[in-house]
Amino acid sequence: PAGDSALHTTIGKPYADFFTPEKSRGNDAPSPCAEGLTSALWPIFWGMSRIFLHICKTNNIQASSQTVMQFQALAQAFRLLTALPKVTEADVQSFLTVMLESAAEMKTRRGALRYLVRTGLGETSTGLTLQ
Repeated sequence: PAGDSALHTTIGKPYADFFTPEKSRGNDAPSPCAEGLTSALWPIFWGMSRIFLHICKTNNIQASSQTVMQFQALAQAFRLLTALPKVTEADVQSFLTVMLESAAEMKTRRGALRYLVRTGLGETSTGLTLQ
């Protein structure tokens, strides 16, 4: 298909559409970029946090943001999230809290990551989105 720029994809959509949130039932659904980042990051954070929580449980240690600092791989992964534009240390701390909360459902945890990614990409301004 013919395109009006060099950044046209093979299916004919402008490259900018990849970064634009899509409309879904009147709400802004995450952009394909946000969904892709969330899908790529989720197994890393889910797996590492499960290992961390298992180690804490095995050693009778309270899982908290302070003890995460002793688990260097997970601490560095959380620090890397601040490299996303518009993501603050407080945003990452909120995500960490949700990931360590034992009562939180997986949908809530993944939603927290999606919200963090969408914040970093400038797609959302308030509220946790669990789409």
